[in-house]
Amino acid sequence: SRDALIGSMADGLTSFYGGFVIFSVLGFMAKEANTTVDKIATQGPGLALVAYPEAISKLPLPPLWATVVSGMVDAFPRQLSKWRAPLTLALSITSYLISLPVATKGGIYVFQLLDWYVAAFCVILTSFLECIIIGWIYGVERFSADIELMLGTRPSIVMKLCWCFITPFLMLVAFIFTIATYTLPTYDGYVYPDYANAAGFVISVIPLLPIPFFMVKELLSRQGSFSQRLRQSLQPDPTWGPSQKEYRPLYAQKLPHKRTAFKAVFQRNPINGTRVHLTSSDV
Repeated sequence: SRDALIGSMADGLTSFYGGFVIFSVLGFMAKEANTTVDKIATQGPGLALVAYPEAISKLPLPPLWATVVSGMVDAFPRQLSKWRAPLTLALSITSYLISLPVATKGGIYVFQLLDWYVAAFCVILTSFLECIIIGWIYGVERFSADIELMLGTRPSIVMKLCWCFITPFLMLVAFIFTIATYTLPTYDGYVYPDYANAAGFVISVIPLLPIPFFMVKELLSRQGSFSQRLRQSLQPDPTWGPSQKEYRPLYAQKLPHKRTAFKAVFQRNPINGTRVHLTSSDV
């Protein structure tokens, strides 16, 4: 409960602090233009990508305020560890070339198209799948044991209910509502052509491609029939645990060896081949 309170307060105070940053810049722009703030402020991405950069360019040492630092972590550390430097360089150059259209005079229209499609479907669907994986495939009790090992206390029953039922339900409702109320993107009276909407839809699907890719990759790496491969893929990696070896025995001792509700429904008993009966303790 303390961590949840700290996280909520930090999120709220960050937004409050962000208001000071935004409106101080808008006040600076209004003074420079000899007008009022309501005539400077714009809704949507225009505030962050048009008005705000223009104000930063007028501040002392504009490159200092415009600096953005980012990092990259690869998904194949063993296979690609020897090629980290050239791959990082290639990815940086590719990202730079792809982002050039957004930096042009008409870049705000490109950004509006990307923001319209990517933020509409990808984030909600990914959040829904993440809750399903944590609560029903990896297991909420196993996930709670991981948190207990790191923080010393187990999550409350309220958090478990949110992970398993409330949050995925809300994400599913939000996804259905987004589809039902979907409209074609526009910006400042400009209507995007059909090919732009098709490109935006394709771009919105790209962040979701790693999910089926790694699912198929995991199934192909297993042995046996499809059902056997599926059951093996639904089990956590045996090497998963604390990075420090001295804590692994404690982790194994505290780890609940119960099946998740998902596995209890689809996994057969290895002794007599019958289906396992689902009980409330399996959730």
